[in-house]
Amino acid sequence: MIDGKKLADAGFRYLGVPYSRMDCQAFAEQCLRDCGLEKNLAGSNAWFREVMKNGAVMTPEECVRELGKVPAGAFLFILQQDGGEPAKYKPDGLGNASHIGICTGRGEGAIHSSASRGCVAESRFKGKSISGGWNRVGLWNEVSYDYGDGKGGSPEPVAGPETPSFPGSAPAARPVLRKGSRGEAVQALQERLMELGYDLGSCGADGIFGRKTRAAVRAFQRNRGIRADGIAGPVTWGELYGEE
Repeated sequence: MIDGKKLADAGFRYLGVPYSRMDCQAFAEQCLRDCGLEKNLAGSNAWFREVMKNGAVMTPEECVRELGKVPAGAFLFILQQDGGEPAKYKPDGLGNASHIGICTGRGEGAIHSSASRGCVAESRFKGKSISGGWNRVGLWNEVSYDYGDGKGGSPEPVAGPETPSFPGSAPAARPVLRKGSRGEAVQALQERLMELGYDLGSCGADGIFGRKTRAAVRAFQRNRGIRADGIAGPVTWGELYGEE
């Protein structure tokens, strides 16, 4: 696992590198490589789906509401429903993630390799969806993030290499989970919901955040008087384990 702040800082060394030498995917993957993680995927659409499968994707507004801010090192995507995604992705209905960048947490707020500007450049991003621009935040399970506690508090470490990413750690140290998330953290969430009497149907604690899990999370949130958005962020984790 790599540190989100280091990932964000890695991007600045490539400012001005021509787009012809490093497109948006190559830029993101080079930053990961600089932090010691090798990952090669086929474009921004592949990256969007990788994060959907092994992490969480949400709007900037959802991220700020749940986590307090969009953390440094988060992936940023431009998602459109324009049919421009490669044919192999059309059946999943997720849309066309036409561009990928990295949230820096400083400066203009985002860094990416821009075709329109012809090089790696900074662009404005302040944690709000931009019409025709950044409108999705991706938190990948291979990156640890610092973010607020969802209640306006100070940033706390998230899912570091030695920090459990589910029960046993502070609520802000657990990953944000939503429909499409998979893995042990999802299974832990499901087991806790079932302990509290919420019905997950025949799938049970299968480690896949599907329709039944989302419905159970929303029901739990409504019962606890918190925003019922079906996303298990720090506030929801804290309520699940009775933590402040």
